[in-house]
Amino acid sequence: MIQIGRIQNILDERGIDVVIATSPENVFYMSGFRGPLEPKRYSMWVEGRELPDLILPNGDTDLLITNQLEFGEVYSYGDYYYYEGPDLSNREREILELNFKNNSPDANEALLDAIENLVGSGKTIALESKNLTEEEAMLIEKRSKCEIIAAEGIFSELRKIKSKEEIEKLEKSVSITEASIEYSVGQIKPGMTEKDLEKIYKKRLIELGAEPGFCLIGFGPHSAESCIPSDVTLKGGDIVLYDVGCL
Repeated sequence: MIQIGRIQNILDERGIDVVIATSPENVFYMSGFRGPLEPKRYSMWVEGRELPDLILPNGDTDLLITNQLEFGEVYSYGDYYYYEGPDLSNREREILELNFKNNSPDANEALLDAIENLVGSGKTIALESKNLTEEEAMLIEKRSKCEIIAAEGIFSELRKIKSKEEIEKLEKSVSITEASIEYSVGQIKPGMTEKDLEKIYKKRLIELGAEPGFCLIGFGPHSAESCIPSDVTLKGGDIVLYDVGCL
């Protein structure tokens, strides 16, 4: 899904040497990496390099191997404690190498190490600030000795034109979502709770090969609110609201 040509063209057009994603959605867009939780994960694209470089928690690096992702360098941070057995497979040794090859105490140090080793000083870096504090962004600018500009406009430019693969995935997502809504509507009955309907809907999504995304389901007056599925029960004549999606 990574549109290498578009990324390189936009960097060239704007005179930018590096773009760094910090939000989960843009890290995924640039690298294909998606972790189970939401600590700090960064993806860095350096002009002239063929693949994105990643900054990840130490315990996440195995996902790169498990999901067979293509990547450049990996800079991990933090500690992950485990028992190392005597007979490791090649895959397990590869994970160990990723964990400790470029390891730092925290995410900012790992990112700064990546910039120092892969970028150098005096470059122009487009940095997404969504998952950074102002203090962290200032520290990165000061210690990297690079010009830092906002990356948000770049990601908007990159993502406004969808590739053929992206369009196909969006169409499939819509199709599965609609099929799961239709199926779960057929299971609706008075006395069930919003949580009951949520379970039916999500189970059907998974059966059709998707992963649940956001899921808001509300009955009656609760449908006019934020309607995170709750123990509100369905009564005859109630409105049933779906505001849902999948991955």
